[in-house]
Amino acid sequence: MHEGNKPSQRLDKKESGKRLIVWRVVRNVLPPTFKRTQRPPVFMEKYITLNYSTSSQIFCNSSKMFDMYYKFQQMPKLNLIRWFEVRCTSAFIRSFLYCFNIVTWILGLVSLGIGIWLYTERTDYSDLTSHAFGAYSASALFGAAGATIIIVGFVGCCGVWAENRSFIILYMILVVLLFIIELTAAVLAFIYKSEMTEIIRLELRNHLLAPYVSEHARDSKGLRISWDTLQSKFKCCGAESYKDWAGKVPESCCDPSFFHENGSMINCGRINKPNILFQKGCYEAFSDWLLEHMQLVGAMGIFLACIQVFGLLVSALLYVDIFKRERNRGKNYQLCSRTETASRNQRNTSYN
Repeated sequence: MHEGNKPSQRLDKKESGKRLIVWRVVRNVLPPTFKRTQRPPVFMEKYITLNYSTSSQIFCNSSKMFDMYYKFQQMPKLNLIRWFEVRCTSAFIRSFLYCFNIVTWILGLVSLGIGIWLYTERTDYSDLTSHAFGAYSASALFGAAGATIIIVGFVGCCGVWAENRSFIILYMILVVLLFIIELTAAVLAFIYKSEMTEIIRLELRNHLLAPYVSEHARDSKGLRISWDTLQSKFKCCGAESYKDWAGKVPESCCDPSFFHENGSMINCGRINKPNILFQKGCYEAFSDWLLEHMQLVGAMGIFLACIQVFGLLVSALLYVDIFKRERNRGKNYQLCSRTETASRNQRNTSYN
């Protein structure tokens, strides 16, 4: 029984001896803490196998040992905890950018949805304020911003996944452009609020004057439907009051609360009873509605701009991390080539 165990015992000793030889080679490039250790730490056991008998084989057959070798050579005074912090920071940056771009996608979809919703709201009154509302279209801003954010988020995810510096640079450029656009939209939304209200007032009054006062003209341009929708929704009448209609007040100006359940509102605007009409002008109501949308554009623009700045900083950190690892990998490959060449020359010399 004792004799049968001798081969296995000799094999174990041989394997253990090889491991110790490998460990002596490896620990020469480790911090001083490891140089006093006779056995390899547990976390290195999986790298030190019987297939590796020389330092060149270890460092050239394992990409992880590449990073380990270079990091320990460049930072010989750092302890094991610091080394783990460096590796964990790199993984954290990539994970954070993944999550950040997913959140960016969600914000882009929300912004695109708001733009579509604002466009449907806009179509009800587009005939009344075609020039003014088209020039400062909140729906177009939100729609364009949402689509751009989705594209930027996709490019960012591709850059993180591929760890490609070109993708990261493209992502950073797009983020900077998006930041400028969002900040510009936010500033314009807050600065030109008073100009917007004045333009809206003039547009509404112009569409009340001749030849739009006639019912035929209003129908031909869709103005009657737009005015009826505007006055019914905001409970207003005319641009500043019902007097703007010059005695031809439409039925949409009548307050339904003054009519019974079965009461008819046909030609109610022709009745000489101003109390049954909405007293508030549509200029004030529509301007308030539009300013709310402009404030929404400004607030959303500032919020997205702040998020993009944060994403820009993190992407810059990822770019630096990728650049360092690519540079280190190149140095390690050069080291392996020199080590393998020296080993080959040594073997040839011994053979000769």
